[in-house]
Amino acid sequence: MTTNIARHDFPENNENQMQAERLSESVIKDIDEIEESSDLIDFTFTTSLLALRAHCLVDPRAAAVETWEAAVNAMQLGSALYAATNASEGTVECRINRKMRVIPTIEPLPSADAGNWLTAFWLAIICRDQARMTQLCEIPPARLSELPTETPIGQVLEASAEKRFSGFYRDPANPSTFKQVDFTGGTIKPVYKLQDGNYVLHTMFANPTPGRHPQRGQKWTKNLQVS
Repeated sequence: MTTNIARHDFPENNENQMQAERLSESVIKDIDEIEESSDLIDFTFTTSLLALRAHCLVDPRAAAVETWEAAVNAMQLGSALYAATNASEGTVECRINRKMRVIPTIEPLPSADAGNWLTAFWLAIICRDQARMTQLCEIPPARLSELPTETPIGQVLEASAEKRFSGFYRDPANPSTFKQVDFTGGTIKPVYKLQDGNYVLHTMFANPTPGRHPQRGQKWTKNLQVS
């Protein structure tokens, strides 16, 4: 028996539809760059989840083709995240957005944890992709152990350390120019590498507050340095 569960009323307007479309366009653009910038796959996966939620907002029954495509892209990106971070070296082949992508393996990311594994596995279930379910289940549980993730800059350094970071990003209104990054309220993101079966800290970098700049975590940062 099928049971329909009513959700709270939400105003239907063109802006919500346009936002879903914009997010999907951003995901597709980032997917096309994955083979060149595989270290950004976790950010692309996060954006794909936002796109899927935006489509479900305007299409709660998931009846539209666009909603299904958003779900499939998110599922494929989630599986690719774990494929790329759990291979020892070389490249991995992953089908994403209708194309086979050759993705260079990358160092383990804090985002490739048990929480996102559950999300990736759930997406594989709802998309009925048995092969990806099996691939995800083959990942050793030790690889999913929780690692320290992004931490406020003030907790890693001192309270005023945000002012010591500098960087630039492309101005969306004028891509030929750069604007200065504001790291107020930002975080430090650790990057780990697998060594003798264990994760060890490899490097760290700063991120601004989510929403403060247009392409957080993407290739907008130029000449990032700490004084």
